[in-house]
Amino acid sequence: GGSSGRRVCPAAGTAVLSAAGAAFVPAACGPDSRYACCGRSGRSPVLNIRRDSPCENRIVLSGGFLLSVNLKSEYMQLFILNRTNERQTKSVGRILLYALLFFIVTRIAVMLMLTGCTAIYMANTGINPMQGLSFFGNPSVAAAGMGWWALPYVLLVAPFFEECCFRLGLSFRRWQVAVGLGALTLFFVSRFLAIAGAQHSFWWGLPAGIVVAGLLYGFTTDAFWQAKKGWLRPMMWCSAGLFALVHLFAMQGLTWFLVPYALLICLMLFFAGSVMVYLRVNLGFLWAVGAHALNNVPAVFMITLVLMQS
Repeated sequence: GGSSGRRVCPAAGTAVLSAAGAAFVPAACGPDSRYACCGRSGRSPVLNIRRDSPCENRIVLSGGFLLSVNLKSEYMQLFILNRTNERQTKSVGRILLYALLFFIVTRIAVMLMLTGCTAIYMANTGINPMQGLSFFGNPSVAAAGMGWWALPYVLLVAPFFEECCFRLGLSFRRWQVAVGLGALTLFFVSRFLAIAGAQHSFWWGLPAGIVVAGLLYGFTTDAFWQAKKGWLRPMMWCSAGLFALVHLFAMQGLTWFLVPYALLICLMLFFAGSVMVYLRVNLGFLWAVGAHALNNVPAVFMITLVLMQS
């Protein structure tokens, strides 16, 4: 129903498709240019798709048809990275249970794919792709590179630092955005310096991170960032995707030949990152840090075994 000063969608000349069914109402042509005309003015009915602003989630087709489309499909809400208001309808326990089930199902699926991929590599080339990548996520590589320091690094330092880089700013609070983007700057600068062969790359990258954080905090406002909260869902997807892809830096033996296997590892990390994004947005930052640390516990256990045997 319309109200004074507002245009309403025409009932005639419409073809409406919805979850409840489909219906067609014979066209009633008129001179109103807001809607499609059947050609009363001598114009031929050309298929011209446009969004009709007064009719939310509807698209007008010239020729007297109006297509009703649910642009915010409920099916899109099902995926974990589209769930942003879980605390309004679910308890903490249900949120944690959903995150755990998502993690288990996706981890099993990707591990099966990795197993199959490894079998293909071994059968055709005799190469173990995990060993060929020299991935730092491999416990033997981490143990060889850092020794016993790998334990606190993998269990505590890496989860906290990576969550600062990729998830802290999802609150759209000024100081958290500043710290998060500063940490991300530190991460990339230190990585690229390390690739270039620089020694103590972390300490060289630290000033860059501090400068970026300071500039963002000093020259923006809370209101500025709060106004950007409409970008939350795209940023959730970017967070999980970037978190997965940056682990390519930790694959020292990466070659084009090993890219398929490396991308499967990234897929596994994308799903893990999705869980952490979900917990960060719906429960808080420390929940994401805790989930990240728990995700690394099996690696810590394996590193311990490797170190004890060496």
